[in-house]
Amino acid sequence: MKLSRKNIVVKIFETWFYTVAVCVAAMNQRGELNLYTVWLLLTVNLIGVLKARNNWYLLIVNVIFLYCNWSICYANVIGQIDSYFTSWADQQVVTKALLLLIVFFVMLNLFAPSKMSDRSEKHCLIVNNETNDLIVVGICVALVFVWVFGFTRPDIAGERGAPSTIYEYSIIFFILGFYYGGTKRFQMILTILLGAFALQNFVYGGRITGLQLLICWSLCVIIDKISIGKVAPVIVFLFFVLVSIGQQRASFVLSVNSLREAVEKVIATGGSLDTAYSAFFTSLTFLKTELILSETKRLEMFGLFILSIFFGGSVPDSNLAQFTHQYYLHYFGGVLPFFGHFYLGWSGVFAFSGIVIAWFRYIAKSNVFQSGLNRCLSIYIVSTAFRWYLYSPSQLLRGALLLMICYGVCFQVNHFMKSRI
Repeated sequence: MKLSRKNIVVKIFETWFYTVAVCVAAMNQRGELNLYTVWLLLTVNLIGVLKARNNWYLLIVNVIFLYCNWSICYANVIGQIDSYFTSWADQQVVTKALLLLIVFFVMLNLFAPSKMSDRSEKHCLIVNNETNDLIVVGICVALVFVWVFGFTRPDIAGERGAPSTIYEYSIIFFILGFYYGGTKRFQMILTILLGAFALQNFVYGGRITGLQLLICWSLCVIIDKISIGKVAPVIVFLFFVLVSIGQQRASFVLSVNSLREAVEKVIATGGSLDTAYSAFFTSLTFLKTELILSETKRLEMFGLFILSIFFGGSVPDSNLAQFTHQYYLHYFGGVLPFFGHFYLGWSGVFAFSGIVIAWFRYIAKSNVFQSGLNRCLSIYIVSTAFRWYLYSPSQLLRGALLLMICYGVCFQVNHFMKSRI
């Protein structure tokens, strides 16, 4: 593709800026340049948002990256929030972590897809031309059972509930349900079920599971009807509701007073997400634990992580956050590139950035002319971005694999039923 003079100038400026950002972060050995480093990191993220502005899917993911990193940077450096999760903010491990994040996102921006489906192409409307009522009914029945039995509700009022693994992966059933449920009746039933799943998570003090379900619904049902102007007020309102839930957890009650308190909390904390800087703190324990383990041990754990993609959490020492919890107190999670660094050093950071770049290139092609699998996987990866960036890379790998298996089963059932007619 021939580049215009303007594009050449932009590329030169980008390359210069990325070089400066990495050099400043690399020279920041004792933390004296932390403030400059975090603003450079956030600018790199902002460039990613601008590059993805014409593609709803990649725009959503890049906005999530920007918000999560803003939360990390504000809590530890810009606003210096007083919290257990920022107790290492002045330590050298943070300077290494910031370098790691800048390198990771520079890689994403440098190799981001240059050609993306435009919003005007109605990309990724989920509904399949070949609807199948039996598949959708089966999915709805399964979802009802998951809603009832897949969520642990507390016995004491005000305590938090806990979604099971299958509750988290129920988003796969919703995506396939919307894919095969083309009629308005099934769309409405699935919407009600999805609302019930999200509401249950919110009522019992959760946020991320419910939020990713709402993103999923938006991509499946109204992606061709929304615009920045329409969604901005909804996002602002939902943001303050989620902040209120974060404050009150399972005691949350939507009211003018709770929203007022949420506004005060946003002002006091710079709107930062505590889940993000908690996950960052867990990631710092990854870097510290690296120093007390041999390379052989970390490579062995990487092998166990690979096995867990196929066999789940039953594989011992495959959950890195659980492993480091025996050395340092934290509340689990972990930011994506730190998993790669723990297992494989800097080559792991590049490898994990390569995985995200591959997904970005796959998603960039997604539109109504692509295969059903492409559309379903694209929605899954985008919807679960909070989960795989702040909790575990398994959603990028194991979750995608499970969706492909479920899609293949539904495809074969649908093909068999059509061939019998």
